[in-house]
Amino acid sequence: MPTLTIKIAAVGTRLLDGEESLVGHMWYSLTDSNGATQSYGFSPVAGAPLLERVHGPGEVNAHGQDDDYYTGPLEYTRTVEITQETYEALR
Repeated sequence: MPTLTIKIAAVGTRLLDGEESLVGHMWYSLTDSNGATQSYGFSPVAGAPLLERVHGPGEVNAHGQDDDYYTGPLEYTRTVEITQETYEALR
């Protein structure tokens, strides 16, 4: 059965590049019935000025890197089983 995991990284969460998150982040990961996982988040438009990174336009990032980029520890995670129909809608 597929699962949905909600993840929240607080301000200061360690990042893969050795830096700390300036504003925190929230995203979700979907795991299919075969165990393959893909993450989905919302990020500022690439190249946006600093103020717009927090309050400006953004875009869904479905590149799957959030799970690897935020090395933790995370503020919150919660995993629930979902139906295949819900999995497809979220994907």
